[in-house]
Amino acid sequence: MEYAESEWEYLQCLREFTDIDNTNINMPIQRISIKRDDSYNIIMDITVNDITSHEEAKLKKLNNLLFKHDYMLINISCNYRQTERFFDYYDGKYIFTYSVEKLEHKRTSYSENSRKEWFLNSVKYRSNKRLFCQKTRYNMDKTKQRLGNMEIDSLETNTQLIYDYVTITCPGTNFGKITLQTVQKVFCPEWSNCLCVEYHNPPTQSECDKVHSILNFILGRYLIKVGTTGLDIHDNIIYETSIAPEEGFDVKGFCDMPEKSIILPLIVKTSNPENIQRTLSHIINTYLAIKEDLTNPLHLYGQSLISNPNIEIILIDAAIESFAEVMGFKGTSKVKIYSFIYDCGLAVKDGHMISIGTIEDDVRDYRNQVTHGQFIGDNQTLYTYNLVYRILYSRILLTYLKIGKYYDLTTGEIKSMNEAINAKEFKRVQKVLRKNKYNNSRKYYLELFKEIKKK
Repeated sequence: MEYAESEWEYLQCLREFTDIDNTNINMPIQRISIKRDDSYNIIMDITVNDITSHEEAKLKKLNNLLFKHDYMLINISCNYRQTERFFDYYDGKYIFTYSVEKLEHKRTSYSENSRKEWFLNSVKYRSNKRLFCQKTRYNMDKTKQRLGNMEIDSLETNTQLIYDYVTITCPGTNFGKITLQTVQKVFCPEWSNCLCVEYHNPPTQSECDKVHSILNFILGRYLIKVGTTGLDIHDNIIYETSIAPEEGFDVKGFCDMPEKSIILPLIVKTSNPENIQRTLSHIINTYLAIKEDLTNPLHLYGQSLISNPNIEIILIDAAIESFAEVMGFKGTSKVKIYSFIYDCGLAVKDGHMISIGTIEDDVRDYRNQVTHGQFIGDNQTLYTYNLVYRILYSRILLTYLKIGKYYDLTTGEIKSMNEAINAKEFKRVQKVLRKNKYNNSRKYYLELFKEIKKK
C-alpha cells in the first residue's frame, strides 16, 4: 500500500533503507527492512555482508539502532530474535531479525504545533459510530476538508461527505481542542477499526494519559496505541513514532471483544451533533479538571475491558476499591469500604446517591466468592455478573462526573443514576438467554445484545 501522509501511523506500509553507513554500531549495513506482522507486532530485518564474528556478536546484542536517512533521525528500540545465513561462491549474506518495541522517525530540530495519536480497537457497532457526528469532505485525490456541522446542498462529482469525526473544545488545557476521527478502513487491519486522536496544540504527557483513560471508559473499548505523528504550523510532519502492542497482548482477540460502555449509547441516542458534542465535552472536561487523581482506578477499569472473564470482576473490584481510597477512604478496611459503597450508597458531590437493588446485592455476594477463589458457577452467571459489576463502577464514576443517567448493559434500558437495575427485566432477559450454552464471553454478549435490541 502506498504511504498516505497523516492518515495513519508511520508503518502503514513496509519501510526499507539501503546502503546505510552512518550508524551507532559502526558497520556498513546493506539493507534495513521494517514492517508490521498480521498481529501488528513490528519486525525488523538487518541485512549485512561478510561480517566478522565480533560484528555478528555485536548485532546479536543490539537493542538500539540509530541512523540518519534523508535528513531524518531514526531511532529503533529492538530485541534480537534470529539469524539467517545465505552463501554463494563469492561472499555470504546475513539477515538478522529483531522484534521492535518502538521506532522514532524525526527531524533533528523542530517545533511541534499539533499532534495525532493512533489507536487500534475503536468502536465498531454502527449505532455507537454516531459519536462521530461531524462531516469531512473527501476528494478523489485523497485530500480532505473538515466541514463541522455545515450542511452542503451540492457536491462536486469527485467528492463525498462522510460523518467521521467530532471536535471538543477543552478550556484550561495545553491543547485547547481535541478531535476524535475514524481512520479510513483502507489503512486499518481487517480485524480492527482504528481511531485518530488529534490534539490541536501540543499536550503534556499527563494530559495524553488522562484523555486515553477517559476515552477507554467512554467508548467501552481498551484503545491500543500504535503510533504518534507530530506536525508543524504548516501541517508538515516533523516526527512519527510507531509502537508495538505490549508483549503478550492478544491484539486480534481484544479487537474482537464486544463494546461495554454504559454512557456511549446514551450520548448518541438523539443523533443530534450539538447534544453529542455537549455531553462528550462535559464528561471529558469535567474529568480533566478534577483535582483527585483517578489514574489508577481508570487504569484498572481499562485493563478489565481486555481481561480474561475469570478475573474481570476482580479487576473491577480493585478499581472500585482504588476509587474509594482516592475519595478519602485510604487505610480503611475493605469491609468498611464496601459497606459504605453498597449498603449506604456512594455519596458524592451535590448529594446524589447511587441506589443499590437486589441484582447489585447478588453480585456483591458473588464477588466475595470469586475473590476468595470459590466456585464461580456457569459461564452465563460469570459473564452477567461481570457486566453488573461494570455497571456499578461506571455509575460511581459518572455520578462523580455529574452525569445523571446511565445505560444498563444487561437490559438495554436508560435509567436515572439513582435507579438500580430493573430486577424483573434483568431476570426475563437472562431466562431467554438460558436456552443457549456459552463457551465464550463473545457469544454470550452478542446474544445479549440481540435480545435487548428487540425492545
